[in-house]
Amino acid sequence: MHFDCWFLLMNKIRLKILFASLFFFWVPSLSSGMVITSNTTWKGEILISEDILVPKGVTLTVERGAIIKIVSSESTKTDPEYMSPLTEITIRGTIRADGTRDEPVSFLKAGSDSQDGWAGLIIDGGTAYLNSCRLKDAETGIYVTKGVLEIKNSVISENVYGIVATGQGAAVNITDTFVRGNDYGVFILAGANINTVNSTIKDNRKKDFYSQKGRDYNQVKVYDVKEKTITRHYSDTVLAGETVWEGKIKISGTIRVPEGSRLIIMPGTIVEFKRKDTDGDGIGENGFFIQGVFIAKGTKKYPIFFRSAERHRRMGDWDAINIMNSDGTQNLIEYCQIEDAYRGLHFHFSNVAVNESVIRNNYRGLQFQESLVEIKGDHIYWNKSGIQSRDSDISFINNYLYNNYHGANFFRANLVVRGNNILNNLKEGLRIREGIPFVEENLFDGNRYGLMVNDSLYGEFKGNVITNNLQSGILLKNADNIVVSGNFIHGNGLNGINIQNSRAAIKGNSIAGNGERGIGVISYDGLITGNNFVKNGIYAIGLDGNMNVPAPLNWWGGDEINKIIYDKEDDPAKGKIDYSPVSKEPFIITWPLNTVSTEITWYGDINIKNRVTVLSGASLVIAPDARVLFSKGGRLKIKGKITVYDKKE
Repeated sequence: MHFDCWFLLMNKIRLKILFASLFFFWVPSLSSGMVITSNTTWKGEILISEDILVPKGVTLTVERGAIIKIVSSESTKTDPEYMSPLTEITIRGTIRADGTRDEPVSFLKAGSDSQDGWAGLIIDGGTAYLNSCRLKDAETGIYVTKGVLEIKNSVISENVYGIVATGQGAAVNITDTFVRGNDYGVFILAGANINTVNSTIKDNRKKDFYSQKGRDYNQVKVYDVKEKTITRHYSDTVLAGETVWEGKIKISGTIRVPEGSRLIIMPGTIVEFKRKDTDGDGIGENGFFIQGVFIAKGTKKYPIFFRSAERHRRMGDWDAINIMNSDGTQNLIEYCQIEDAYRGLHFHFSNVAVNESVIRNNYRGLQFQESLVEIKGDHIYWNKSGIQSRDSDISFINNYLYNNYHGANFFRANLVVRGNNILNNLKEGLRIREGIPFVEENLFDGNRYGLMVNDSLYGEFKGNVITNNLQSGILLKNADNIVVSGNFIHGNGLNGINIQNSRAAIKGNSIAGNGERGIGVISYDGLITGNNFVKNGIYAIGLDGNMNVPAPLNWWGGDEINKIIYDKEDDPAKGKIDYSPVSKEPFIITWPLNTVSTEITWYGDINIKNRVTVLSGASLVIAPDARVLFSKGGRLKIKGKITVYDKKE
């Protein structure tokens, strides 16, 4: 995660190296993080130390026999235009790598140590033509989203994932190619299109091929704009004192509001930014720099708009609403629509509330650090990254976070996440590292990964509905003192919960209908108890490590336990899952939300404590032998579809 120091915001500074038909000799060349801004040719041995971005309209050609060595890095700084915290090569233009059988093009990790590899070749809206290539040592050899991959006569091996294509805009043609020796071979997610001809996808360690269609949501919210004629036009301007804007404002520079000053934007105002890109990196430079107070308080009927002034608006046309060192009076963004920016909202050392707003089509929706932040009732979608933050106190309440590439990434935060719908993000819905998080009563549905908890020493995750995520519902990695309780973890593509090197209490959850495993364990220290395990595809719990796992007093759905547990009884090198004593009856688990808004099957005993509505478009199935129990005041209202199976059916 990367946040520029505040003073760099005065003039956007980027590291770039301009390549104009450059040729590299056998002595390795060292590239730092850069945007390639003109057509470029790589030849010989190239050492890549930081991220490479090939923007739209630019072609990177890699000649036969070239060896591209990528330096492993867990600390690569991730600006919004990049897609991974690891070192990556991202293509939004075109890459042509044309090797031969005798002189292939190779992409591999530099060095032979045991560090993590590189991110991989990421086709993000661009096109890749790869012939006789070798890709290895990456998190994902080739990742395709809203782009085209044509690969032939190649070998993709020794990666975590060989090829991942996600989203309906991804098209992949694999010809005469081997995908083997990876952890996972080919993943096709959320409607991506793949065609294979004479290719071999086998001998991958965990799974050769995996496909999930994904889900379709109609959550998109947009405010109606009442177009106006331009009332003011600003270039580079300092607004001292108190300034009030209304009407339509056109900006062709940077607007600065110094300390002690205040800018108030009235309901219905339209603020538009001309595109200025002096360094040719594809990122606009006009925007706000606020050190005073910023109040943009629209209304539901008269929202405020911040957008590009270009005829053909696109992501990154302008810079950001930057709020720096404004930690006294709360800055307010309410009933606003912020779009087409590099970073829609960007603040450091500030007190900011963002309420009832639409933040869409930006490289990053919100980015902040060391701030007091309230984000409530917002729709955040169609961004490369919805939210990225660190070292802040955050209330994230009743928002819709959906259809982004990355959802939200919170690092070292005092964090409350409650009542949100986190849906259909192409990678993780919510990622948390360190800090003190309380995550409750949220819906995580249709993301690749619902909830990721990494390197965290504390966390409470209760009463969430974590369903239909394409790969996994919850991932716990290097986490300690975690409580996972009262959640519905249903219908996730592979595993309901993945656990690696973590200590937690997993209790009182409904873990059902996940594609392969309810819980997959590599290394775990903690207790699994009071849960209902039902109809998980292969195993209720699968243990891949050698430590013993205590799992007493769970209900196993009436199945023969030795058939749904994978441990040392199946492989003597594994540890043992101690599942005695066994509960003979399901535990009563309370449905935590006020709605059912997706597809889910209820198993066991479900308590309805309050008024719960099955929304239009949702589908609720009551499994045979399930019981729906109502507390006083509880009721179930059906606007969508409900199916109740008699146990005889």
